[in-house]
Amino acid sequence: VRVNYNVYTSMKKIILISFLLYVFFCLSSCGVTEPCPNYSKASVPLENLSLMNWINLSKVSELEKIKEDSFQNSQFIFKHSTRCSISKMVLSRFESTHDSASLSVYLLDLLNYRDISNQIADDFNVKHESPQLLVIKDGECYTHSSHTSIHQLNLFE
Repeated sequence: VRVNYNVYTSMKKIILISFLLYVFFCLSSCGVTEPCPNYSKASVPLENLSLMNWINLSKVSELEKIKEDSFQNSQFIFKHSTRCSISKMVLSRFESTHDSASLSVYLLDLLNYRDISNQIADDFNVKHESPQLLVIKDGECYTHSSHTSIHQLNLFE
């Protein structure tokens, strides 16, 4: 089948623009401020994300325990927006590539605990992003990453 080059180029542009719009609307709903009205108000309960043995982070006071424990073993905080498809994809990829038995991974539901996310930004001097993974060592944020670059972090350094 022979395809007209102009039609082919136009189709590529339409697909690219569609993808960029999808990413824009998803990122605008990642819990950074108010959720995007185009997304469902129902969020996925954290219990349904249980491929790993997540430690739910639900109190600001738990940050002190994370800091203290990080002097013995690295601690990990995964900040997740339950309404964002990119965050869900990154979370799923993270679950499929890491052994939960060897990691202490705290899961923060950004939509329900935004105050904790703000405290994390202050305590560890990191800009809020979602999804975001922070590696805590010796009471400080050793490294962090967001979105699809999370899978590139070496968690066992």
